[in-house]
Amino acid sequence: MIGDIFTLFISSCILLLPLVFWMYIFISFFSQGVSRKQFLLGLMIGAITTLPFVYRDGFFTGNILREVFFFLSVLDTSYFPINLLLSLGSFFLFFWGFLFILSYFFQKNRRIFINTHFRSVVFFSVLLVLGVKSITLLSTLFPESISWIYLLFGDLLFVSVGSIISYYVLISFLEEGTKYIAVLSFSWRWEYFRVLQNYICIAACIALGFAFFENILYTWNYIKVGGIDTSLISLVFFRSLFSVILHLISSMLFAFAFWYIFQLPKKVFQKITLFSLIGALALISHIFFDAALTFWYIGYIFFYIVWIYFFLSYLSVSSVGESPDILFEK
Repeated sequence: MIGDIFTLFISSCILLLPLVFWMYIFISFFSQGVSRKQFLLGLMIGAITTLPFVYRDGFFTGNILREVFFFLSVLDTSYFPINLLLSLGSFFLFFWGFLFILSYFFQKNRRIFINTHFRSVVFFSVLLVLGVKSITLLSTLFPESISWIYLLFGDLLFVSVGSIISYYVLISFLEEGTKYIAVLSFSWRWEYFRVLQNYICIAACIALGFAFFENILYTWNYIKVGGIDTSLISLVFFRSLFSVILHLISSMLFAFAFWYIFQLPKKVFQKITLFSLIGALALISHIFFDAALTFWYIGYIFFYIVWIYFFLSYLSVSSVGESPDILFEK
């Protein structure tokens, strides 16, 4: 009993430690970052963003989410890619609309709020189409399976290498998409869309809340199935380190991609290209992490520590000036 209590205490401390560490980083090292109040608000919003995935049966998008993965599981039928695209679009439409209505009346500058949403919807839709195209391609290119590797989503089974990777493409898009929608919907101050550090730090706070709540649920499920033992500490440590860093990197990159869309009137082609490359990189980083765990390429995950160091170094010295886009003119 005492050993179990000690294990739970250590595990709880490890779960909380990333929040303390990253709050210190984002508040202390970025002159145009976030306050403690904004940090805690971002955590709360990020935790709420997990609800469509955690409580699928009780959330308003639950049936749509079930349809998304059903169409993925039967993707070899020729007309199902269209249904997959439509079901994905419906999920994001409901989620986006719900958060838009929920946060619209709290905005301090509604014109900027509407303009940022409009631009984001247009380019997000482009990424959505490209994502479904890549899923279709992966499913056909890698039909082989590995006997001991499979994935389940409810009662839906994914066995082939292509379907497993496609599953992670879909999960990455869903998670990064919902986190980014939350960034757009709950950035009440217009400065968030003019100052890069402000904008990226808000995205990071929401990602931390998402990862923290996800880790708590993962730990709880592990205890329910396997009980409390010393391996719980190593599991919690691994997820608190690498899973949190994954969500930070992917969410900050995804938000960073849309930063160029807010500045389109100048150098349009260059900024659309940067948006496409960085947006794809954000999704690929998420996919690579999940796939590396599934296929036991654990060593590659350590590159994420180096990756986030360089990204934060760039962010800390980046220009903190305002975006020149006409979008932000008062």
